[in-house]
Amino acid sequence: MNSVPDVTANPTPVKDFWTFGYGGRNLPELLEFCKTNNLLLVDARYAPQSRIPQWQRNSLDAKFGARYMWINRFGNMNYRPEDRHKGIRIVDFDAGLTLLRGELEENPFQDWKGFVVMCQCPELQGCHRNTLLSLLQMSGYEWKGEVPHA
Repeated sequence: MNSVPDVTANPTPVKDFWTFGYGGRNLPELLEFCKTNNLLLVDARYAPQSRIPQWQRNSLDAKFGARYMWINRFGNMNYRPEDRHKGIRIVDFDAGLTLLRGELEENPFQDWKGFVVMCQCPELQGCHRNTLLSLLQMSGYEWKGEVPHA
């Protein structure tokens, strides 16, 4: 007799995550941290652009390959200096979380051990990464801290 799996039991495996603000940091240290720990880099910027070429989306995609994922749904709609007085407003956390879970849990070609949430802000306080950190923790993910300096 074949047993039928319980399709209602769909536990979400808890994945560790770190945060990273690239302001004043260098790309090689982040790349090495992600490779060493088998982590997905989640670009949480509303627009993945930078005045510094190495932090632009096309450069990150080229350096990280399948290890890079831009989730614009995690971006702060009020990222522009003239809009910051309006506070942090995440585009659509639930939709972003669905995309992230799809990559972390349904991609048979990767065995991610966790992920790094990245944006430009050098400090976590006052940055939308801090809001994402709280939302991700409430969704069952465990924050391990900021990516350490090399």
